[in-house]
Amino acid sequence: MQKKSEKTIKNNDNRMIMGLVLMCLMLAMGIFVAVVALNQKEREITRLEEEIGRLEQEISSMGEGRQAESSCQESLSAVEQRIAFSEGQFSGYDLYFMPWKGM
Repeated sequence: MQKKSEKTIKNNDNRMIMGLVLMCLMLAMGIFVAVVALNQKEREITRLEEEIGRLEQEISSMGEGRQAESSCQESLSAVEQRIAFSEGQFSGYDLYFMPWKGM
């Protein structure tokens, strides 16, 4: 009788350990997915910032006509709005995964 209860206790311990291992794996997978999404957004923001730099150079190099400048300003403001939206979407994650950004 005692051997049977010891075996039951051992089986329960094994199940508990397997449950903890599975929970840790799920947590690690969730963190990995969040970091990948954050890196993708960061690459998009970098690309948009480069586009802003290019548009600003284009604006400064254009000396002919107010209409071309107006068109570039509209494109620039559209890109800045996309950056603001992208940054607003992940602002909480930035502070959680990269606390030095909040400093």
